[in-house]
Amino acid sequence: MFALALGLDGLPFVLASAGAGLSAYCTVVAALLRSSDSAVEIELRAEGRAAWRDRDGDWHEATLERGGFVSPWLILIPLAATGTRLKWIVVPPDAATADDRRRLRVWLRWRQDRSVPTGE
Repeated sequence: MFALALGLDGLPFVLASAGAGLSAYCTVVAALLRSSDSAVEIELRAEGRAAWRDRDGDWHEATLERGGFVSPWLILIPLAATGTRLKWIVVPPDAATADDRRRLRVWLRWRQDRSVPTGE
């Protein structure tokens, strides 16, 4: 904002500031998983298909993509839906029980349709 104040004056400054503020707001909403398209539930299937439910209760079909990250403290699951960009599902340590997270990590690393374990 300081750079905008130095470089712009009047109406251009107001418009650029409004755009920067809106962008910051949308970024915070997405990061805090408060937007309507934030995933609140995920269903993974053995054949590489998946589905996720958003905050509005709508289910979205997708395919499980390569490139995820699996570790004891964080799991990242990339999903591709038709006509949309890649949806990344983040599973933090407090999102499930330790046993459920362990089973998910094992399944993502060693599922049958993969030739190379995830994250290696």
